Amino acid sequence: MGSFRVGKASMMTGSRFFKGMALVLALFLVTSTACVSKAAFEELQTQLSQNRQQLSAQQAETARLTSALTQEQVKLKELSTQLLTIQGELSSTQNKASNLESQITIVKADLSSTQNRASILESQLTGTKAELSTAQSKASGLDKQVLSLQSSLDAEKQTASQLSSQLTQAKNTNTTLGQQLDNLKSELSQAKKAITALNPTTLSIPGTSASKDTTISSKTSTNLGDSIILTYEPAQPVTGRPVRFSLEGLTPWSSFNVTFVNPGGMPVDWIDETETFYTKTGSQEFLKTNNLFADGNGKSSWVRPNILETEGQWTIKINVDSKTYEGRYTLIPLQMQINTLPYLGVSFRQYSGSISEVYATAGVPLALALDLSGTLYFINESLKPWLGQSYVQIPNLYLLFNRELFNKALISAGKMPNGFEAGTFVPGKYRGIYIIADSLKSEMMKILIHEYTHLIIDEIAPNTEIPAWLNEGVATYLELHVGPEFGAGLRAQRDVFSRADDVYVNLVRNSVFTFSQLKSQKDWNTQTNKERLNLQYSQAYMAVRYMLERFGNQSVALILSEMKNGQSFDTAFQKITGVSIATFEQDWLNWQRSWKDSNRELVRQYVGQVETITQGISALNSDRANFLRVSGSMSFSSRIPTQTQFVSRAVVLESKAIALTPPPMLKDFHGELSTFVSVYKRWLQIALDAFKQESNTLIDQSNAMIPEVNGRENRLRTQLYDVKFDWGLTK
Repeated sequence: MGSFRVGKASMMTGSRFFKGMALVLALFLVTSTACVSKAAFEELQTQLSQNRQQLSAQQAETARLTSALTQEQVKLKELSTQLLTIQGELSSTQNKASNLESQITIVKADLSSTQNRASILESQLTGTKAELSTAQSKASGLDKQVLSLQSSLDAEKQTASQLSSQLTQAKNTNTTLGQQLDNLKSELSQAKKAITALNPTTLSIPGTSASKDTTISSKTSTNLGDSIILTYEPAQPVTGRPVRFSLEGLTPWSSFNVTFVNPGGMPVDWIDETETFYTKTGSQEFLKTNNLFADGNGKSSWVRPNILETEGQWTIKINVDSKTYEGRYTLIPLQMQINTLPYLGVSFRQYSGSISEVYATAGVPLALALDLSGTLYFINESLKPWLGQSYVQIPNLYLLFNRELFNKALISAGKMPNGFEAGTFVPGKYRGIYIIADSLKSEMMKILIHEYTHLIIDEIAPNTEIPAWLNEGVATYLELHVGPEFGAGLRAQRDVFSRADDVYVNLVRNSVFTFSQLKSQKDWNTQTNKERLNLQYSQAYMAVRYMLERFGNQSVALILSEMKNGQSFDTAFQKITGVSIATFEQDWLNWQRSWKDSNRELVRQYVGQVETITQGISALNSDRANFLRVSGSMSFSSRIPTQTQFVSRAVVLESKAIALTPPPMLKDFHGELSTFVSVYKRWLQIALDAFKQESNTLIDQSNAMIPEVNGRENRLRTQLYDVKFDWGLTK
């Protein structure tokens, strides 16, 4: 065999050919030292061929991996795009979650409101069950009453002929009364014309219709300066009649103070159109200056009753932004035909009506005397549903300016005063109703109805010993429940709750009277302790109220009729009601312990929910004020989180207000509440928008709303206190 040489031309290259190179080198070393056989050479060639195949396979694998790498890079790019999309969706989801959290907060508030309403409905259901129980008791009593009435039917038939005769006489009397009524209406019409001639504003005489005079101005307006206009009506005010004042030209929603000064130069107590005196917070001292608010148009109005105010020039001082403006008006007495005469040791001014005489001492406004006398006939008619008849002859009315004159007239009329009464009925020669006319008209109206009731009771059952608790209880009941028909509405309502609370407190203390202790009218009249005297009237009122609600409005009249026919009170009471007086007293005590006025309870629950809202407003105001003190140097964007919380809290408060269902008598107040919380939320929202948009324009808009927010809030809080006061919820 010849030798085998490997030259440079036979060398191979490639990144993956190291193994082949090693074999070639080995072959080279072998051939350089010895000769190899042909078989060995062929084997090397075979090996070389295999190495070339492996290289080709590795190159194919490299190409495949490179392609796969390219595909993975494409996929990675796609995944990066998807990641960005997912991140955007995550951010959107987080925003949705935040919105859902706000919605959850509102839903929770709605749920709380719904639970409160459910509680109210449960309370109403309890009240309804109690009323049902009372109705069932009344039905039982009525059944017994029916049986009693049926047993007395035969006796009543025996008196039918007598009643027929009396009916004929009554018809004749009614004809006479009809003629007297026609004369009265004619006289009232003449008086009305005379008043209208004096005063351009038409004054409505009780029981007649007022017609509006459109030919003469009924108002007087004065420019106080700075375009502030004071208007009062009627143009010529009269003592004893209300005057309405209005002010315009004020800054919308601004506050101002008003003081009335009498002709003697002395400020007088503030009193509103419901005849309510205002007192200083935490004091019994009456306010002489009141703080009022303009509305969104820069206007405000109020009424001065002028019941007992003296004639002469009055001054009204109005303080606006520390500047005082003054207006003046003159009160004159009502001009009417009167006679001055000495009577009962007192100098009276006499007004002769068609159906009665009115006597008033100096100091009593003649307009007041005319108004009270004009109601006598209508009071007479209004008492019929309870007393079964009206007084045949309308009584005379005596109005005395002070207690000294009152006592003097009573003694002259043959009746000794007890020192506490504000009015009384005097029988006999000087028969009539005597009233101290030194209080408000609503109070005098209550006294008039109270004493008129005594007069009719005396006519129904003359010369009978009626228990004082029944006599005074009926009179008190009718003054409180008929009085609202004649202008004593809110005052009568307050007295109802005051008397009910008085009895409840003393019942808890175990210090109420027994019925036997309230039987003697003499003992009643000689009570000298004012608190115990007040309790006598309160307890009598609640006892009669229970009696009328259980046995019907006619039960008192039926008992009095039995007594007129010679029956004792105990016998007459059991005959009409079907229960003994002892059983009735115990039933009343049980009723009184659990008695609640259903409307008052609705108002109490509603007011409690409203106070939750106003307390939330107060807390929000406090937190916002604290934030403003520390945020002066903060950027708009850094204020956004806290302002967002304020808005969210306002949204919750608004949802609570919307969810409330007010009692029917408080719908107007609820409208004020709803408007205020809506304005309050909008105010905070505008401030938030200003921070988000970094807008000074929105900041100015938010600041411009502050007077309205403050004005509405102050007005709402004042009205809320009035509601609590009128419904006896201030204690």
